[in-house]
Amino acid sequence: MCKIDDDLKPLYPKIMDAEALVLGTSSYFNNLNSYMAPFLERLWSFRHQQYPLQDKPFVAIGVGGIRHPGAAVDSIIKRMTAYRAVCIGSMSCTTEIYPCYKCGYGHVCRVGSFYRVYGEAGLQSWRARNVCYRSALMGPQVQIRGARVY
Repeated sequence: MCKIDDDLKPLYPKIMDAEALVLGTSSYFNNLNSYMAPFLERLWSFRHQQYPLQDKPFVAIGVGGIRHPGAAVDSIIKRMTAYRAVCIGSMSCTTEIYPCYKCGYGHVCRVGSFYRVYGEAGLQSWRARNVCYRSALMGPQVQIRGARVY
């Protein structure tokens, strides 16, 4: 296992014992976020034990704001298949909720893509609501690959 003694260390046995893994990431700039990328890199230490993730089923999920997160999902799949795990499915969608509204600066941010697209009027009138997430996850833009996702 990894020699770094931190909060991830107790999760290694749980990862090994899991019947399958569900790996999800939000996607900024059409790539993995800053939590998923190092997590996947830390799994590299498993290789020192003769591929213990070999044949471990996993599902890759990506959620983007305005850009489709396909590259982020593909990055998860590429990394996990390098560890010889088996992708049994993937899902990706966009919420059309801009990052400025997730970090809390939505109504004052004038440097983000939302402001460039919708301007001052949009900045003052748009509100993130749960219905945005619900419609994004249930709409036709959701792409699901794979035969069985439980």
